[in-house]
Amino acid sequence: MAGTIQRIKEFIDSQGFTVASFEKLVGFSNGSLASQIKNNKSIGVDKLENIVSKFPEISPAWLLKGEGPMLRSAEFEISKNPKPAPNAIPINIPQPGEEEDLELIKREDSTEFRHLGDDQYLVICPLVEQYAYAGYVAGWSDAVYVDDLPRHTVVMKNLTLGVYRSFEVRGDSMDNGLRKSFADGDILTGRKLYQKHWRSKLHIHKYKYFILVTIDGIQIKEIIDHKVDEGIIVCHSLNPDKEMYPDFELSLADVREIYYVKARTEPLD
Repeated sequence: MAGTIQRIKEFIDSQGFTVASFEKLVGFSNGSLASQIKNNKSIGVDKLENIVSKFPEISPAWLLKGEGPMLRSAEFEISKNPKPAPNAIPINIPQPGEEEDLELIKREDSTEFRHLGDDQYLVICPLVEQYAYAGYVAGWSDAVYVDDLPRHTVVMKNLTLGVYRSFEVRGDSMDNGLRKSFADGDILTGRKLYQKHWRSKLHIHKYKYFILVTIDGIQIKEIIDHKVDEGIIVCHSLNPDKEMYPDFELSLADVREIYYVKARTEPLD
């Protein structure tokens, strides 16, 4: 599988990793993969399984035989065993400035990933606070504006790389009084779902809750249906008051960004 080892290196380069950081992500011993790449040696099936398990977006046909595209379709970009309302892992998060001492895994579109040790990773991304909703709707595509936003940090397991944003929940439309609902002041961290993936069925049974950046504002909703041919999603609020918060249809033509919720951070007070 000499060709396979070079394709692994191609994937590493395309994702902006170092070989050393990639080794840690997939659980290889320090320097083992680097040696195999340098000497163009074959790689064992067990190691290939580790790679595909950690990076399910890699096409096995491409990895093993060089056939087809490197990456599979959007359905494989969602991490395994997702939870309906995943929460941040309780751990001592480094204080501001201390994160610079942690190993940098990758930096992408204002999102930074650092290794905490074991299988835990620090995600550092822009935070859109309640008062900044209108500003973000106007400036979401402006890299300078986004870089100037405050930062939010959250610890995750089974890291899926990509572009992340955090949003402070405003209002009680997603609060039904239960533990897994979203209350005013909670911070939700989501992973970006690119527009090219909106043309196929959204995986609303895997990740139920979405942050929608529209031409009219920012909404956090459960998507209960996606009418692909019409380009329409049906949005649902958790609040049981349906006179105040009825289900509604939203045209994807009016949506600028979609993030699916990966973590929730509750305020301390």
